[in-house]
Formats: sequence, structure tokens, C-alpha cells
Amino acid sequence: MLSSTPHDGITDVQAYAGTRRAALIGSLADPVPSEITQIEINGRRAFRASVTGKVQTGQTITYIGTVIEGSEEVAVLLTWTFPANFDRQKDAMNELAERVVGF
Repeated sequence: MLSSTPHDGITDVQAYAGTRRAALIGSLADPVPSEITQIEINGRRAFRASVTGKVQTGQTITYIGTVIEGSEEVAVLLTWTFPANFDRQKDAMNELAERVVGF
């Protein structure tokens, strides 16, 4: 899932990434979050974290959330998979963020 927000409403992108991670944590049962790390994607500052937890159906899902800072917008990419597939899917999930352009 990809969404964006105007940058002028966000003064601290790392804090914004923290609020997005907190919202995801709050929507899951038994959440296990990672720390937020700062990375660079296509020359843009970005922040990434993963969270594993149970959704309402009881299934356990692992999410990777990436917040990418653009000049006029801040993009949020959320990818997910089952934990059993995570090791095989992690690189592809991370590489999707490199395809986010035009903001």
C-alpha cells in the first residue's frame, strides 16, 4: 500500500515515521516492532521499520513500513507477508521502495 501526505504538514519526518509505526503496532495483537532506522532511497532520506503481529483473523503478519521524504510530499509504503515467507520476500519488499518516484 502506498500513500502520501503533503510535506509542509510534517516538520519531523522521523517522528512522523514513529507515529505511523505506532499506529500499526496499535492495530495488531502481540506486536513485535523493530527499531526505526534511517536509510537513503534514490537519494532521499527515508525511515524503515518492521512489525510482526496478529491481525483480527488471528493470522500473524510481518509488515515493513518505509517513510520516504520528498521535497513536497512524504510517501509511506507498507508491505506485508507471512512470517514463514519473510526471509524469501524481505529483499523484494525493501526494493519496492526504490520504485517510488515522482513526488
